[in-house]
Amino acid sequence: MKDKLRSLGLPILLCLLISAFYTLPTFRGKIHSQSDVNQGLLSMTEAKKYENQDGKLPYWTNSIFSGMPTTLIIGRPSDNLIAKFNLIFTKTLYPYRIMVVNMIGFMILLLAFKVNPWLALGGSVAYSFATYSISSIEAAHYTKCLAMGVMPAILGGLIMILNRNYLWGVFTMAFSLSLQIYYFHYQITFYTLIILLVFGLFYAFYQLRQKAVTHVLIGGLLAVGAGALGVGTNIVKLKSTSDYSSQSMRGGSALAGTQQQGAGENSGNEVSGEGLNMKYAFDWSYGITESISLFIPGYAGRSSNENLGEGSFYDGLTDAGMDRANAKSWASGAPMYFGDMPFTSGPVYIGAAVFLLFILGLFVVKDAVRWPILITLAISLFLAWGRHFPLLNEWLFENLPYYNKFRTPMMALTIAQVMIPLLGILGVQRWLSDDVKMADKWEQLKKTGIVAGGAVLLFGLIGSFARDFEAARDGELLENLRRNGAESLYQVILDGRAGLVRSDSLRSLLFMALMFGALWMWMKGRLKQAGLYAAILVVAFLDLGTLAWHYLGWDDYKFKYRTEPLIEMTQADEQIMKDADPHYRVFELTPDRDPFSSNRGAKYHKLINGYHPAKLSLYQDLILNHLGKNNEKVLDMLNCKYFIGYDKSGGTMAQRRQTALGNAWFVDSIAWVANPKQEIDALANFPQYDSTGMMTGIVGGFEPARYAVAQPSWPETETDNHVALGKQSQYQRDSIATVKLTSYHPDKLQYSSSNSHEGIVVFSELAYPGWKASIDGKEVPLGRVNYVLRALKVPAGQHQIVMEYTDPGGSSLGKLELAGSALILLLLPAAWLYGRRRKEEENNA
Repeated sequence: MKDKLRSLGLPILLCLLISAFYTLPTFRGKIHSQSDVNQGLLSMTEAKKYENQDGKLPYWTNSIFSGMPTTLIIGRPSDNLIAKFNLIFTKTLYPYRIMVVNMIGFMILLLAFKVNPWLALGGSVAYSFATYSISSIEAAHYTKCLAMGVMPAILGGLIMILNRNYLWGVFTMAFSLSLQIYYFHYQITFYTLIILLVFGLFYAFYQLRQKAVTHVLIGGLLAVGAGALGVGTNIVKLKSTSDYSSQSMRGGSALAGTQQQGAGENSGNEVSGEGLNMKYAFDWSYGITESISLFIPGYAGRSSNENLGEGSFYDGLTDAGMDRANAKSWASGAPMYFGDMPFTSGPVYIGAAVFLLFILGLFVVKDAVRWPILITLAISLFLAWGRHFPLLNEWLFENLPYYNKFRTPMMALTIAQVMIPLLGILGVQRWLSDDVKMADKWEQLKKTGIVAGGAVLLFGLIGSFARDFEAARDGELLENLRRNGAESLYQVILDGRAGLVRSDSLRSLLFMALMFGALWMWMKGRLKQAGLYAAILVVAFLDLGTLAWHYLGWDDYKFKYRTEPLIEMTQADEQIMKDADPHYRVFELTPDRDPFSSNRGAKYHKLINGYHPAKLSLYQDLILNHLGKNNEKVLDMLNCKYFIGYDKSGGTMAQRRQTALGNAWFVDSIAWVANPKQEIDALANFPQYDSTGMMTGIVGGFEPARYAVAQPSWPETETDNHVALGKQSQYQRDSIATVKLTSYHPDKLQYSSSNSHEGIVVFSELAYPGWKASIDGKEVPLGRVNYVLRALKVPAGQHQIVMEYTDPGGSSLGKLELAGSALILLLLPAAWLYGRRRKEEENNA
């Protein structure tokens, strides 16, 4: 064991040093642009304020979208002891910790296959610097990057179990899976489970053919047990996510299949009946031929805003008549991407040199592991192709559990990012062994060079002269150029794309040649094995590292680290914040962008708009049907008291809305409707229906101050309106009947009401499971009206009303997290002691 630790010590230290070198500015308190992180931090402004005040985070926030659970923005506090692993990185910023987790994670996988640690170091560099990881870091998709980092380690744990290294395998698999689920990116976990399933089933089949029934049973039970431990340590997080998912866009829309604009599978709506809309979910489908970018980075033009510097593209722009300043600006963000996705920040490039090793692995690796690697690689490509491979993907979308909750099919290439370097490194290990004769080594290497180099020549260089470099989404670009009298620049763009494909093809040939040369020199005895390991590391680092540097280098760390985003208070913000009202909402109409893609105003206000990738489904319906169309009556019922607008110079303007209905109000009546479509339609104009549900006419415009619209029940929010509100339609209301908010807290709202008659109170708060109501201390059921709002039947007289959002978790489940994580941690010393005992027995034998 000591010898093994010594042999691992220096490679692991180099993992830390390489990661530190690449992310050096983070140790100086610098960060790169973190737009997605900032969006999340802004949405938590209110919640953080109350956490500082109360000593605990509230479970609800009104910062964005008129209210949503905080647990889906920041995650629920966990009792999982393994989550404390993150404390190791307390003094470092995110890019560094991501690089370390990725490098160590892939090294664990290779060590499980008994790969030499120095060769494993080269593989770890190849995995960690793959451009999809780097561009994801650049976009601040940190949880995805961390989940990707432990994906190889989870597979490594399974491989240990399958190789009869039971205790270490269970510990590694359970620990890594626990971390991955804690990192809160379930699409990556979904792909991880696909890998585990393929490898597990294939190995079970293989071992059964070898009559190893006992090992299959033991290994299968231990693998399932490790998976159960990993899941169990995050059970509260999973439960709260599941509860929310059923209410979010990922859970589908109550309006799916109706004729309302934006609904239906083939329309522009983002959701369907049980999950995301197929068209929306498949938007980021990787093109079939675009997959060649795995080994030629510019095959589809790299990125939508590619920095080409002052090269041939810049020269082409100036030759076409553009002034130097504009040409420099264009060249720093050139629209080079011409693939099949709406846009992209970079290619999915696993390295030309690594691709050559992968081809070598195809020729050299003959044992059983070859097939699950190739099967999972094929699955990765098929899934990533999304709408371009409908025969499989449409069926999976309709039938595979949870598959319709995810979008961005190209993310499935994270599987390929594991499998290609894995087979490549295993290929090098087998090729170096004495099991392969020297004459066979040369034949295998020669075939590798012909296939890998030939693929680049055929697709990249020769093929580029027969390609069309126009993108399906170039229409808007071309129209803008025509509008500005610069249509001739479009040809410069096309020429730039062609040039990028050819230059990147030559680049790939160069790195393939360098890797080929290192292997050839070892075979000829001109390079020792340690030298070859170093060469593989250096070539992989130069190939992938230089491209990684292009997308995220030291110069990109331009900002000083802050615990919260620096958002300058505008004149409009300052004006609105003078309002002493404790609870009202603001609709910020951001310039030149969708207001539902920005959380800027959440720094200072409670917003009608906002940004979150999985907003509440009912609110998404409201956006599509009313808020996006500026329905003033719906804004009134959401207590939208202010608009923030922008003038042409970028200055802000605050506009007070006098018609906002406040926090709560009595209504005269309830207009009962039959289904969700009728209810949401009634928020614009109240229609009249016949007995078959067909609309026969319009009665009048929606008047939320006078009446509420409701249907008998909303099962998905556990609402029975006939129980909560009764079945009657008409109510009496005093002319001076009032409901006043007396105390505001995100999790607890207190009101006083006064009315001489029994009546219905509508609150400008979103209906959501977990909210409980009481009148004078006695719990009463909440109703749901106006598609999204809470309502109560309140007795005559004066009353105190309290609405409180309760902890969606549970202490018993928290104890399960604690116990499961403690058990995993106890496996570590047990595995170490057992390994030491076996070593002593072998030495004494």
